Amino acid sequence: TNWTKTSTVVNGALQKTEYIYPAATVSATNWFHIKTTTLPTKCLDIRASGGAGFELIEYGCTGNPNQQFKLSGADANGYLSVTPRHNQATRWDNGGSTTVNSVIKLQTASGTGSQAWQFQQASAGVYQIVNKNSGMCLAPGAPLVAYANEIAYYQVLCNGTAAQRFTLETVPPAALNLVCTDLGNDVRYSWSAAD
Repeated sequence: TNWTKTSTVVNGALQKTEYIYPAATVSATNWFHIKTTTLPTKCLDIRASGGAGFELIEYGCTGNPNQQFKLSGADANGYLSVTPRHNQATRWDNGGSTTVNSVIKLQTASGTGSQAWQFQQASAGVYQIVNKNSGMCLAPGAPLVAYANEIAYYQVLCNGTAAQRFTLETVPPAALNLVCTDLGNDVRYSWSAAD
């Protein structure tokens, strides 16, 4: 838990591990709603159901595909890519930044560290989300004034606050499209996933 160790890397600077938690194992096949613990009626969302360049925001939970995310492609350290259901060619991305308060946006999938996120289990069913490139935590920040003051999400220093805690809610399986074909004396049934 809370310990410090003197580093020999930079003039004996202290490195704190106070807000580091074990990497969680999550399903790579399920879709999830990611909810804030401070406002459980709010879900993480992609602004305007947009594509590359659109911001990660919080919005009232609607169940729409721009609020559904798949966590997949875990590396050896448990870092995952986060894919929005409505635009599966994109991923959450910190823009390659190591700067505090950099906004998180969607970008075309690249497989880089700026698109790798570790879901750390802070407590049972509660996660802190950390970017591989920066080591910073996901948290709400300044409103997007140009977009009806929607609350955008940024990378910030991990501080253990409730604003940096999230829950995962599994999205129920998609409906199936059922097709019945009349073959005279027989009927053929076929189905496919709705998405």
